[in-house]
Amino acid sequence: MKNQYCYQCSLIPLILGLLLITFCTAPELHGAEKSNKLRVLCYNIHYGQGMDGKYNIKRLAEAIKATNPDIVALQEVDVHVKRSGRVHEAKELSKLTGMKVRFGPTQHYEGGLFGNAVLTNLPILDVHIQPLPYTESTPERTTYPRAAIA
Repeated sequence: MKNQYCYQCSLIPLILGLLLITFCTAPELHGAEKSNKLRVLCYNIHYGQGMDGKYNIKRLAEAIKATNPDIVALQEVDVHVKRSGRVHEAKELSKLTGMKVRFGPTQHYEGGLFGNAVLTNLPILDVHIQPLPYTESTPERTTYPRAAIA
């Protein structure tokens, strides 16, 4: 699981970099009033389970909306996984927050997918999900530096 954690974390800079490029170059934004603020929320949703141990996707959506972000980078997102009731968490959070979503799986889990997602209220012009390599033979408590440059 530690290898998967490293894999997931390595995708975050790539996703955020692509979204920042989109934000800076989106034609829809050139005529709009310019703002020098971009609100980014990075949120490990622990597959929808709160610190109280209860699964509550609506509570997650309310927490996201309360911060009024432009971009949300989500980690540990379940899609059709047994433990989270086979819910497509990325799409459900999109619906509940009113934001656009893209999901990037990192592994198959309990008959579904587990991975990262990005929510945004900005235009999404293109998406490319690039898995980064890792090795199953890496000891569980060992990490190694990897990066993705966008």
